[in-house]
Amino acid sequence: MSLAVGQVAKSQCSPVVPHQSKPFSSMPTEKYRSTAMKATPASSAADRTGKVAGPEDQDHLKMVLKYIEDADLRRWSLPNTNAFRVGLKEWRSKLNCITNPYMYEQLLEMSSVDLISKGNSYVSARQSAASKLLDKVFKIRLGRGFYGECLAVRADGNSNLSDEIGKQLSVKSAAAGLR
Repeated sequence: MSLAVGQVAKSQCSPVVPHQSKPFSSMPTEKYRSTAMKATPASSAADRTGKVAGPEDQDHLKMVLKYIEDADLRRWSLPNTNAFRVGLKEWRSKLNCITNPYMYEQLLEMSSVDLISKGNSYVSARQSAASKLLDKVFKIRLGRGFYGECLAVRADGNSNLSDEIGKQLSVKSAAAGLR
């Protein structure tokens, strides 16, 4: 018995009600698996030999997925994973196969090299903007001098750069022998 995709035999989809004599166990579950009321032939190991993508697309897609996994699991074992993560930021909301049926095509469009270069340029732009603010550093006393001194900067209107400013200030403070 062969069924086209989208066609379902009535006897295979009807739910078992207590007054019916046919239990679920008599349904041919080994030949068909039902998902959302669609009967599709169960695939065997021999049927799964076909590839969805060509060899160059496969390598390309494998690298993108390795970087996504490395960033998601916070392993940071691949080079430039942080830059890749930053470059991927705009795609994050689209990487959901339930809400986005075109996710596979979009993954094929992505290039790990392009995302890394985009992430690097974004990070360097933020670091250079923070460096401009660090030209105006001054010393402040912590706890009226009881806890030492550290460097500070007025960054009014640049709160989005607080992470980069904080990292660069801590390096400058440590180099100057301050807290």
